[in-house]
Amino acid sequence: MASEVISSNGNFTIYQIKIGSPLFYFLEVASQPLGQSCSIGNGTGEAIPSSNVGSMVVDCIGTKFNVGVIVSTNNALQGQRYFTNNLVLQNNGNDNLSIFKNGGSTNFNTNLVNGSAYAVTALTQPAGLTCTILNGNGVINGADVIVDASCN
Repeated sequence: MASEVISSNGNFTIYQIKIGSPLFYFLEVASQPLGQSCSIGNGTGEAIPSSNVGSMVVDCIGTKFNVGVIVSTNNALQGQRYFTNNLVLQNNGNDNLSIFKNGGSTNFNTNLVNGSAYAVTALTQPAGLTCTILNGNGVINGADVIVDASCN
């Protein structure tokens, strides 16, 4: 069995073998690239001797990760379960997340691919509180991210 490492986009000749009929082929992804998930279309079949096998497609997509938020408040508010009005956070200026209760964690609706930037900000503050976002900016690096919203 032969193997080839492919490290860029484009058309490739994987390997050539000249033998008699029938010749069966099987193409598989031996290891996934970091932060991607690859699949192969038309990766198996029977080849005709001295002919090219075409139309095999390797399709890779970025693995997506969650940007999550943990909300905490100061000790004076620990008994208050719900905010008077929602805390609304945004990720990258457009993915709104409404949080209506004190404590717990949740995720933004839009997951991000590896290497994507995230920037979490508070769009609307709950009544009587000011929430500060901690660790709100960064780059997805192969794992989910948790951001802290501390409300006082």
